[in-house]
Amino acid sequence: MTARLALAGSLCRRIFRAPAFVPFFLVAALVVRLCWVLAVEARPIDDFSWYYDRAVDLAAGRGLTVHGVPTAYWPVGYPLLLAGLFLLIGPSLLGAKLLNVALGVGIVWLSYRMAKRLFASEAAGRMALLLLAFHPNQIAYTSLTASETPFLFLMLLGCLILLRRKQRLRDDVLAGFVFGLGCLTKPTMLFVPAVFFGLSLLSRFRWASVARGLVVYGALGLVILPWCVRNYEVFGRPVFIVTSGGINLLIGNNPMADGGYGRADPVSEALIEGEKDEGAREVLARTIAWRHIRENPWRTIGLVPFRLWSLYAKDVEGIYWNELAGGAVEGPVATRPMFLLKILAQLYYLAILAMFAAGVFSFYLTGRVPFPRPVQSAFGLGLIAYFTLVMVLLFGSSRLHFPLVPCFGWYAGAWLAARVTALEPGPSGRRRRPALARSRALRHSSLY
Repeated sequence: MTARLALAGSLCRRIFRAPAFVPFFLVAALVVRLCWVLAVEARPIDDFSWYYDRAVDLAAGRGLTVHGVPTAYWPVGYPLLLAGLFLLIGPSLLGAKLLNVALGVGIVWLSYRMAKRLFASEAAGRMALLLLAFHPNQIAYTSLTASETPFLFLMLLGCLILLRRKQRLRDDVLAGFVFGLGCLTKPTMLFVPAVFFGLSLLSRFRWASVARGLVVYGALGLVILPWCVRNYEVFGRPVFIVTSGGINLLIGNNPMADGGYGRADPVSEALIEGEKDEGAREVLARTIAWRHIRENPWRTIGLVPFRLWSLYAKDVEGIYWNELAGGAVEGPVATRPMFLLKILAQLYYLAILAMFAAGVFSFYLTGRVPFPRPVQSAFGLGLIAYFTLVMVLLFGSSRLHFPLVPCFGWYAGAWLAARVTALEPGPSGRRRRPALARSRALRHSSLY
């Protein structure tokens, strides 16, 4: 029995080290996403329908409007992306889903590159790739016309460009352009570069990093400027990307708020619905929400644990939305396959969270850091902290932690890589000390 286990372990290590490992599992990620899209019939509903319909309008030259009235309630980035696709192939729900397949595989590849770069470790990158290639909830989003997948792709692409070893002006401009597109997809992208440069300056203050940040934000500003000008012309006041920011703040901060996504109290709802102008409605909602926060500070603080629970407790909402979008009939027979899949997805998510927690504890809290630059390797933790803070100010929803799943995967992959390396015998027959298997090309490279 011991000999068989040793043989199986040796075989797994050989597969893990094989040159074809990365392309093989990228193809596997592609196949499972294609199979999901072809097997699950999910029509656009709720805001997924809004994105799809607005893309059709944009492709037809009608602008971002609802019943002929200009709007900016939801971000324009994803409808613009779909509109560009529809100009090439015509309005097609299957085309939109296939685009998600391509972006989903791109997310897996970018996550591999990010983990490899942050931890200076090929092994960490490969482990992260393996974990994220088959992540059930991320796969489930492939069949939804949701903005989460393109947003995550743009965020990882921009971060990877910033992490290039050789710092070129054109790369910073390109990163700013990518982050600008991300802002048009979800405004929370705005401070992602700030997290990167903040950690860089924390590690070592350099005016070159400040200059790079100014270049990135200059390019970002040029991308979003036309849309902000359009919003000013439409609503007669400055509007940053969307007019739903105040509404979201009010949903999480009103007398009926419970920490999750819900509705405002009847009095606030009546005031909001009474205001017909979209821009003025956003200002009114934000004013009511901030007044509630000032008048009820302890209640606001008391909701933080409930917001965190709503944000991170589950990771099955993609499957749930597919159930709704497929018109699932209530009952045990009709929902049993999806129910079992949700159990699998939740267990998979909890396993990644457990490995993430083990990695953070092992790498940072014990003082045994197996990679060259611990501050820069904490970039993923900075992203998690930033998005968590945003949601703590608003409300918790499991859908909102979607862009953080790769971050969890990076540290889980690094922890697994350290364990695998620790179990390998060294030249003298003794087991190695826990350390990441670093790639030769990255061993002495600068991450920033």
